[in-house]
Amino acid sequence: MKRVLFRSDGSVKHGLGHLSRSLNLAEGFFSLGYKVDILTFDDEATKDFLNKKSKKVVKHLFSKKYIDEKLLEMANKYDLVFLDSYTISSKQIEKLHKFSKTLVAVDDHASKPLDVDIVVNGNIYASDLDYADLTQAHILSGPRFSLINPIYNKFHMVQKEISKKIKKSFVILGSAEEEEILDKVIEGIKKFSKEIKISVSTKLNKRYGDLEIVPFRETLAQDIFESDLVVSASGVTASEVLSVGTPGIFIITVDNQLLVGEKLKELGFDVLKRMEITPQKISNLINTLNVEKRQKLSKVGKELVDGLGVQRVASYITSFQENNVYLRSADKSDLYDLWVWRNDRVTRDSSINQDWVSFDDHASWFKSSLKNKERYIYIIMRDLAKAGMLRLDKEKQKAEISVNIAPEFRGHGIAKKSLIQMENKSASLGFRLLTAKIKASNLASLKLFKNLGYKEVSSKEGVLLYQKKL
Repeated sequence: MKRVLFRSDGSVKHGLGHLSRSLNLAEGFFSLGYKVDILTFDDEATKDFLNKKSKKVVKHLFSKKYIDEKLLEMANKYDLVFLDSYTISSKQIEKLHKFSKTLVAVDDHASKPLDVDIVVNGNIYASDLDYADLTQAHILSGPRFSLINPIYNKFHMVQKEISKKIKKSFVILGSAEEEEILDKVIEGIKKFSKEIKISVSTKLNKRYGDLEIVPFRETLAQDIFESDLVVSASGVTASEVLSVGTPGIFIITVDNQLLVGEKLKELGFDVLKRMEITPQKISNLINTLNVEKRQKLSKVGKELVDGLGVQRVASYITSFQENNVYLRSADKSDLYDLWVWRNDRVTRDSSINQDWVSFDDHASWFKSSLKNKERYIYIIMRDLAKAGMLRLDKEKQKAEISVNIAPEFRGHGIAKKSLIQMENKSASLGFRLLTAKIKASNLASLKLFKNLGYKEVSSKEGVLLYQKKL
């Protein structure tokens, strides 16, 4: 049985967000047959959190003084070491890499050199960051890799009904909440309307009269989904709120949430810094959330985060170690990934049609394509991870081939391996000729198809037609 060691921050001082992400990903590794250990601070809050959240993880608790020394001692006993910590320096990571078979690090800010094999940043702003000068690692960035609890995908798949009036609200400000901020938020909701039911998830030992206090539970997915409005901190909870389609107002409670807050604003959400909060501002913001705006925000959130990040990250890391490439037929579960790959900036620059495709238009095309007997869509798999798409559009005994590799898998030689497999599959389907239309500026694709024996047969308006007889 393969083993993974998580080194995560977790304490009253550091909060429990790192630990929560690690435990979510641990579930992904459990599903793939791994044994999971976690190394973190010896802290009462940490112990309590670990005991409530996971019985399956083997726990190793040490003081801050000795924890990284213990990490170096333990690392070579595991198939994979996973870091989710702000307290480990670049020099410590460089040293650790020498003792680790595969080293993966969560990095939220692209602010320091990282001598690791894989970097994970599932934040909604992650695709805006540049890691090029900081690491040679493979990068998994953007909300497709958000490490939220997979239960959120179940609610993501359910149609979220947006009511005309806000009847139920949910407030969750996370481990950095303060009584004064929470009081102002609650007063603001009441100021807007005393008819709105208010539920609060809080660690504060305070009575709030007729409010519903939500106790600790493994996930708040159902509470968030069943609400008409969520007032949330701009940390991990923001991604959870987005994934289920509940409209939200977001509070930047600590400085490390600033980038999330800026991105949420860019996407059209209302965001306040903690020092800006007043009951009147909360009331005013709720007043702007008419049904049309809430419907729009719900759609934006669900298009951004689908709750499958844990599965994608765990599968990618496994594929990184195994490197087995094969094809399978696409199905409805591939809708979101294909849409994201299609709208990737590099993909669009290389495509004949460079327009952004809306999710609704893509969903309509994909649904009809799955029924189209003249079209074959395959998902390129590397072990258990989705690595790209191959499509054949049939015309008698020939077919036009299209290929799109997921951003995180580019440069691995996957396109060549999958095209060779596609050629074998095409021959069995009765095709005698394969064609490909490639932009003259797409030098990587031109080189790939030439190396596989395709010949240029025509050129028109910057688009070259290549073909190969089978």
